[in-house]
Amino acid sequence: NLLAFTAGIGFSWTSPVLPKLHGANSPLSTPIDASQESLIASILCVGAAIGPFLFGYLADKIGRKKTLLSIAVPMIVGITTLAFTDQVKLYYFGRLLYGIGSGGVFTVLTMYTGEITADYNRGKFSCILGIFVALGVLYPFSIGGFLSVRIFCLSCFLPLQVFLIFFTLYAPESPSYLVRTSRYDEAETALINLHSLTKCQARDDVSELQRIQDLQAKTKGGVAELFNSKGTRKAFIISAGLLIIQQFSGINAVTGFMENIFRATGSSIPPQAATTLVGVIQVVTVFITSSLIEKLGRKFLLMASAMGAAASIILLGLYFFLHKHEFRLLEYFWWLPIS
Repeated sequence: NLLAFTAGIGFSWTSPVLPKLHGANSPLSTPIDASQESLIASILCVGAAIGPFLFGYLADKIGRKKTLLSIAVPMIVGITTLAFTDQVKLYYFGRLLYGIGSGGVFTVLTMYTGEITADYNRGKFSCILGIFVALGVLYPFSIGGFLSVRIFCLSCFLPLQVFLIFFTLYAPESPSYLVRTSRYDEAETALINLHSLTKCQARDDVSELQRIQDLQAKTKGGVAELFNSKGTRKAFIISAGLLIIQQFSGINAVTGFMENIFRATGSSIPPQAATTLVGVIQVVTVFITSSLIEKLGRKFLLMASAMGAAASIILLGLYFFLHKHEFRLLEYFWWLPIS
């Protein structure tokens, strides 16, 4: 989950960094303009769209563990480039690489977690993934404003180092992948270490994994299979719709420019404090929803989240609309962007 934490950092990294690129202590050789600022923030998402295709393919070819280790490579190269360059074009390159790694995280880490966890605790581990992403988003909000760009970037590199060391030494390959590649003894050993099973129980689980994969092999039909069945079409539309709504909600823009947004409001609350407060609220919300997910259900929480996001973005847009038109009483609504 340190990998999920590092992926979360990428989404809010620009919030404390972009204001520094306009200042006297900017690491860049020339100040950036609005279009360059926008591209630095948004190009991460371009990389995140590429990552799932690249690392999803590798996950089936070289295994989940090796793929997760390889995901760290573009992230390390990206953050190191951002730490030491003075050229805005290399900022684009660094953010693109970091985005490619982040996109791979959400694809392969989810796959790996689902394959190494038992049925009864799989949902809990999925929630932990969300918690670590939220903590990663909070990290730049809380310390990014107090460090130089170089030191801040190098501090973002530390979780990747810890991940590489511990994951290499202690994490097993996915039992499902081991069975798929006919490495049955290794799959038994992995199941024993992961779930504290006896040799007999592990052998039974390997047999069940073989049965499931044989069944999947018979019904495998590629991408076209998604649209042949009414059930799979509906599932695809719902899943794609949720992702589209999430991306078009404006969450990435708000997260990436949050410090600039609060600075533009002219609020008496320091922008760094306001962004940290938002990050803390996000982490707390993830904890709360994780504990309620089994009681209230996924659909209810998704609907509540969508309505809350819609209300917040409407209020934020309304505030800046009134700010642009110099609404006289706006000073009494300084709290609106934070809320």
